[in-house]
Amino acid sequence: MRNIFLTTVLFISTITLHAQTAIEGFWVTVDKNNTVIEVLKQNKKYQGVRRSTANKSYKIGELILKEITQKGNKWKGKIYAPSRKKWYDVELTPVNDLLKLKIKVSIFSKTITWKRYQKPKQH
Repeated sequence: MRNIFLTTVLFISTITLHAQTAIEGFWVTVDKNNTVIEVLKQNKKYQGVRRSTANKSYKIGELILKEITQKGNKWKGKIYAPSRKKWYDVELTPVNDLLKLKIKVSIFSKTITWKRYQKPKQH
Protein backbone atom coordinates (compact mmCIF):
# COMPACT_ATOMS: atom_id res chain seq x y z
CA MET A 1 0.00 0.00 0.00
CA ARG A 2 2.80 2.37 0.92
CA ASN A 3 4.59 1.64 -2.38
CA ILE A 4 1.46 2.48 -4.38
CA PHE A 5 1.10 5.77 -2.52
CA LEU A 6 4.76 6.71 -3.08
CA THR A 7 4.58 5.74 -6.76
CA THR A 8 1.47 7.88 -7.22
CA VAL A 9 3.05 10.89 -5.49
CA LEU A 10 6.22 10.52 -7.59
CA PHE A 11 4.18 10.26 -10.81
CA ILE A 12 2.12 13.38 -10.00
CA SER A 13 5.26 15.30 -9.03
CA THR A 14 6.92 14.39 -12.32
CA ILE A 15 3.91 15.55 -14.34
CA THR A 16 3.72 18.81 -12.38
CA LEU A 17 7.44 19.50 -12.80
CA HIS A 18 7.24 18.83 -16.54
CA ALA A 19 4.24 21.15 -16.92
CA GLN A 20 6.10 23.95 -15.15
CA THR A 21 9.14 23.71 -17.42
CA ALA A 22 7.50 22.98 -20.77
CA ILE A 23 8.21 25.64 -23.37
CA GLU A 24 6.72 23.71 -26.25
CA GLY A 25 3.52 25.15 -27.71
CA PHE A 26 2.18 28.49 -28.89
CA TRP A 27 3.12 31.82 -27.28
CA VAL A 28 1.88 35.34 -28.01
CA THR A 29 3.99 38.47 -27.58
CA VAL A 30 2.71 41.13 -25.20
CA ASP A 31 3.09 44.11 -27.51
CA LYS A 32 1.31 45.90 -30.35
CA ASN A 33 2.41 43.25 -32.89
CA ASN A 34 0.42 40.48 -31.18
CA THR A 35 2.77 37.90 -32.72
CA VAL A 36 2.16 34.18 -32.22
CA ILE A 37 5.31 32.03 -31.96
CA GLU A 38 5.21 28.23 -32.07
CA VAL A 39 7.99 26.60 -30.03
CA LEU A 40 8.68 23.04 -31.10
CA LYS A 41 11.36 20.41 -30.71
CA GLN A 42 13.65 19.97 -33.70
CA ASN A 43 16.12 17.10 -33.23
CA LYS A 44 17.40 17.54 -29.64
CA LYS A 45 16.89 21.33 -29.45
CA TYR A 46 13.90 23.64 -29.57
CA GLN A 47 13.14 26.41 -32.00
CA GLY A 48 10.46 29.07 -32.36
CA VAL A 49 8.71 29.99 -35.60
CA ARG A 50 6.46 33.00 -36.21
CA ARG A 51 2.94 31.73 -37.06
CA SER A 52 0.98 35.02 -37.17
CA THR A 53 1.46 38.71 -36.50
CA ALA A 54 -0.23 42.10 -36.83
CA ASN A 55 3.04 43.57 -38.19
CA LYS A 56 2.85 43.38 -41.99
CA SER A 57 6.63 43.74 -42.39
CA TYR A 58 7.29 40.49 -40.44
CA LYS A 59 7.49 37.20 -42.34
CA ILE A 60 5.21 34.33 -41.32
CA GLY A 61 7.23 31.14 -40.88
CA GLU A 62 10.40 33.03 -39.96
CA LEU A 63 12.68 31.43 -37.37
CA ILE A 64 12.66 33.55 -34.18
CA LEU A 65 14.22 31.22 -31.59
CA LYS A 66 16.96 28.66 -32.24
CA GLU A 67 19.35 26.33 -30.46
CA ILE A 68 17.18 26.31 -27.31
CA THR A 69 18.36 23.78 -24.72
CA GLN A 70 17.43 23.27 -21.09
CA LYS A 71 19.90 24.33 -18.39
CA GLY A 72 18.36 23.45 -15.01
CA ASN A 73 15.05 25.33 -14.61
CA LYS A 74 15.89 27.69 -17.46
CA TRP A 75 16.37 27.38 -21.18
CA LYS A 76 19.12 29.07 -23.21
CA GLY A 77 19.57 29.77 -26.89
CA LYS A 78 19.31 32.54 -29.48
CA ILE A 79 16.52 35.00 -30.34
CA TYR A 80 16.23 36.92 -33.61
CA ALA A 81 15.65 40.68 -33.57
CA PRO A 82 13.99 41.45 -36.93
CA SER A 83 14.49 45.21 -36.58
CA ARG A 84 18.27 44.75 -36.24
CA LYS A 85 18.52 41.55 -38.32
CA LYS A 86 20.72 39.98 -35.60
CA TRP A 87 20.69 36.98 -33.26
CA TYR A 88 21.13 37.56 -29.51
CA ASP A 89 21.61 35.30 -26.50
CA VAL A 90 18.37 34.61 -24.66
CA GLU A 91 17.44 32.88 -21.42
CA LEU A 92 13.86 31.60 -21.22
CA THR A 93 12.09 30.93 -17.93
CA PRO A 94 8.58 29.45 -17.93
CA VAL A 95 6.37 30.67 -15.09
CA ASN A 96 2.86 29.19 -15.20
CA ASP A 97 1.33 30.51 -18.45
CA LEU A 98 4.09 33.07 -19.00
CA LEU A 99 7.47 32.79 -20.67
CA LYS A 100 10.07 35.30 -19.44
CA LEU A 101 12.76 35.98 -22.06
CA LYS A 102 15.93 37.69 -20.85
CA ILE A 103 17.78 38.99 -23.90
CA LYS A 104 21.46 39.75 -23.46
CA VAL A 105 23.39 42.21 -25.60
CA SER A 106 26.95 42.83 -24.44
CA ILE A 107 26.69 43.97 -20.80
CA PHE A 108 23.04 44.98 -21.15
CA SER A 109 19.92 42.84 -20.82
CA LYS A 110 16.20 43.28 -21.33
CA THR A 111 13.40 41.00 -20.16
CA ILE A 112 10.21 40.58 -22.17
CA THR A 113 7.21 38.38 -21.45
CA TRP A 114 5.18 36.14 -23.73
CA LYS A 115 1.85 34.57 -22.73
CA ARG A 116 0.78 31.03 -23.56
CA TYR A 117 -1.56 31.23 -26.53
CA GLN A 118 -4.75 29.24 -26.60
CA LYS A 119 -6.09 28.80 -30.11
CA PRO A 120 -9.73 29.84 -30.37
CA LYS A 121 -12.04 26.83 -30.50
CA GLN A 122 -13.77 26.33 -33.84
CA HIS A 123 -17.46 25.45 -33.75
